[in-house]
Amino acid sequence: MDNQFDQLDVTERTEPRDLKYTGSDRLLEGYAVCLDRDAGTAADEDYTRNNVEKPATGNLLNLAGIVAQSMSKAEARKVQIIEPVPGRLVRLYTDQDCDLGETLLTVKPGSYIFGGAGEGMICARAQQTVDRSSTNGLVLAEWLGIHPSYRRMNMGTPSATSNKLSAAIWETCPWVEMQADPGLGFTFWDDFVKPELLADGTPKGGYMTDQDTGVTIQSLETYDEVGGVLEIANNDADNDFGHIWVGDSATTALMVIAATSHKPFWFEARFKKAGIGNDGLAFFVGLGEVGLMSTDGGALADDTGEVKDENFIGFQCLNADGDAMLPVFKADGQTKANGTSVALVADKYINVGLHGDGTVINAYVNNVVKHAITAALIAGETFPSATYLTPMVLTKTGAAAEVAFQMDWWRFAQLR
Repeated sequence: MDNQFDQLDVTERTEPRDLKYTGSDRLLEGYAVCLDRDAGTAADEDYTRNNVEKPATGNLLNLAGIVAQSMSKAEARKVQIIEPVPGRLVRLYTDQDCDLGETLLTVKPGSYIFGGAGEGMICARAQQTVDRSSTNGLVLAEWLGIHPSYRRMNMGTPSATSNKLSAAIWETCPWVEMQADPGLGFTFWDDFVKPELLADGTPKGGYMTDQDTGVTIQSLETYDEVGGVLEIANNDADNDFGHIWVGDSATTALMVIAATSHKPFWFEARFKKAGIGNDGLAFFVGLGEVGLMSTDGGALADDTGEVKDENFIGFQCLNADGDAMLPVFKADGQTKANGTSVALVADKYINVGLHGDGTVINAYVNNVVKHAITAALIAGETFPSATYLTPMVLTKTGAAAEVAFQMDWWRFAQLR
């Protein structure tokens, strides 16, 4: 007797159902669609949140499923959706060069087409060797589903009072998968939960510091934050400095290559400074090269806080303008480029972040893009292309007044 399972095609095994689509795009078999979970008024019982729409930033977790059958624009008001369970075989529309059992497929913002690792949330693995990179089309894939851990991550729009990961940065990061598979990429995260006092020029806990006499750099347990806080407490002397970076200046494990065609990477830090007055505390938070891991406070210039002439990309506040922060980048020997200035508030947390998708690098402040570094800029002389960089915080006071800097956490990941 024939096996009944063998007589069913792939789509019949996934129990399709009809949902409503309110867009005007032509939907093809194998497309990804998400539930419209922000429809209507938040307080109302609005069942249009069960409608489907094009995947978008902030909504990838609400992946509804896969379009079961191609439909013209005129037919697009009702669409048949496959909602597969993990382990099922499905056909997905993709733009990837797929290898059987190897290629990971993702639901990505702004597209119905399943992309590759680093473009969106991983949800499937190719079970067919076929190149769809030139001519997009269907590939047989094993459905993995979106890992439930992502639903527990507090992704959204951070603010001074809302401690969240920026969804626009991390929604495309395969954080869980990289922790499970070191060959896919690497992750770095520190919430400073272990109280520790760092000594000048002494590697400890994966960090190295450069600090002036009387300046303390330590992780503290606090009652106003979940976890700990890294505090750089400058002394009350002019040009006091406190610098910290991942690794050390001699044998540091440099963490990212920002090249013309870079691997996708993600970075975010949440911090505050006690005062925003002029001639107070200058800082740089971001990714810098080994040349900035200098001794005697040379990474930031005296009386200005300008970053030394080395390679870096991140966020800067100068002594002369203590309430203004700008996204910045510069290659060694070139002119610094600035993004849109953002106002700082004394003793109030702010989130800054970088996301490079392989082509463009966006600088974010509280989940909003403040500087888009295009492929043309990355290929230019001003950007630190093909340069090894590592997370760092550099601070220096511009007058004889103590201004503390506190970082709640920082986070970094990159695909290999």
